Amino acid sequence: MKNCFVKILAAGLAALALVSCQPTGEGAGTTTTAEGSVTTGTPETTQKTPSEGVDVMKFELSNYVTLGDYKSEPLTHNVYCSDEELSEQLISYMKESGAYKKVTDRVTAAGDTLNISYAGRVEDIYFEGGTSDSATVELVENNGYIAGFADDLYGVMPGTKVETNVTFPSDYGAEALAGVSAVFEITVNYIMDYTPTDALIEEITNGEFKTLAEFSENYRKTIIKENLKNYEDDVYAAVIDRVFDKCSVISYPDELVGFYREMLEESYPSAAAEDILELAREYAKEDLILHAVFVAEGLTLSEADYRMKLSELASEYGYSSGDVMEAQNGEFNIKNVIRKNMCIEHLAVTINISTDYEQYEHLLSENETTGEVTE
Repeated sequence: MKNCFVKILAAGLAALALVSCQPTGEGAGTTTTAEGSVTTGTPETTQKTPSEGVDVMKFELSNYVTLGDYKSEPLTHNVYCSDEELSEQLISYMKESGAYKKVTDRVTAAGDTLNISYAGRVEDIYFEGGTSDSATVELVENNGYIAGFADDLYGVMPGTKVETNVTFPSDYGAEALAGVSAVFEITVNYIMDYTPTDALIEEITNGEFKTLAEFSENYRKTIIKENLKNYEDDVYAAVIDRVFDKCSVISYPDELVGFYREMLEESYPSAAAEDILELAREYAKEDLILHAVFVAEGLTLSEADYRMKLSELASEYGYSSGDVMEAQNGEFNIKNVIRKNMCIEHLAVTINISTDYEQYEHLLSENETTGEVTE
């Protein structure tokens, strides 16, 4: 099993268990209601004094976690690429390839990608860095521009110029513009249509594929092969989703939240306190739920198994020995991660998983040089 592999578990491993951690925070025994960076340098040259961490197994986990039925319902995880998924992936491929058709004979609509030119002014003075003759903007909620920039670009014909009033965020990177109101003159040059066609496919594949149909079937095979290669980690991700969906945290031990909060404050000193607390609780939630399942499933981590798994982790992350890794990261920090990984590995083989993996497994042994598209 790969460590540091998906979602919250990946964040916990990368941000805490395999870096030097800080001393614990609030005292043990009290609770808070549920409502209420990885260091640089080589592992053995990072100079920080870790704590041992917080031993999650010392808590009476039934007081903190409600376990739901995370096992009886089968999981379905298929590797086949459906027509719907293929269409989405083809659009992404076209965007990555920069292949599109210029459309100028219809009005813009939500979801469109536009080529625009713009000029921004503050009190009738055009400001530095506020102009472009050719820029791209997507008509989606989070498009990378400041709030309101694209609001007037819906339902307009290419060639139209609009004026849009915006206010730069108070924390905008260019200090002179922070919190300032401005007007942008924006011209829609054309709509960028990424719908694949025979002509576009032939162009971007340099003639290797003459038709969209031929390309699509080869690309479907490429996607299936990637799904096969990622199958194990994808199943682990599905298991985590299932467990977190079915189980919930009743309350949080202040010691555990405080430990993560201090670590995060050290790593992100400029972050807002409420954001730090929210993330600290996410880490604590992962610890509590997965350890509660670990106990419920009758799993154990003997000292011999711990030393063996510690040695494996040390080798994987570039430490000269398990002892060195433990000294720099803390015994309980590492044990917590190992137990969580053991829990997910266990569930991945005990939950009934419906899959078409075997039906397509033969694709992994196919010759890679048969004209197959690679991303």
